Amino acid sequence: PHSRGIGPQFVATEWKMALNLVLAEYAPLFVCGMFAYLSRQDRRYRAPAVGMGLVAGAMGAILHDWMTAFIVWGLVVLFLPVAFRHSTPALLWSPLQWLGKVSYSLYITHNLLAMSVLHLLIPVVGRVPAMLLTLVPIVLVARAVHEVGEVRGSAWFKSQLKRLQK
Repeated sequence: PHSRGIGPQFVATEWKMALNLVLAEYAPLFVCGMFAYLSRQDRRYRAPAVGMGLVAGAMGAILHDWMTAFIVWGLVVLFLPVAFRHSTPALLWSPLQWLGKVSYSLYITHNLLAMSVLHLLIPVVGRVPAMLLTLVPIVLVARAVHEVGEVRGSAWFKSQLKRLQK
């Protein structure tokens, strides 16, 4: 809240550390998603999911501006009804299924890689083409991390745990 409209280099480090420590910007969205997932098994989690969606928008207003809040709330309004359904046939489309498989790897790798690639491409091709071109390496890296870490790594780790049980 103390950094709205101020360049990040001029915000006191203590405030930046505190906001990052409590994950003020992203934690409400993460918790909203967790409640949405739980609500597929138990409807009691729907109200907490909606509540955290409201908190996520409020954090957008506090940390940025009201436009950010309305964008977040709009995305929550689109996301929650789909998440609350037991089945959404459109989500069975194989490209979306594939993106779902690599989504965690995409989540943990996209920011640093995207900023690096965008920094290189924007001066050469402009903002919009750079954003589109950046999707390719981001998805390829997410696929590699998924294969190495989630598929092969977890299989190896599981085999090691089973070996220790004997």
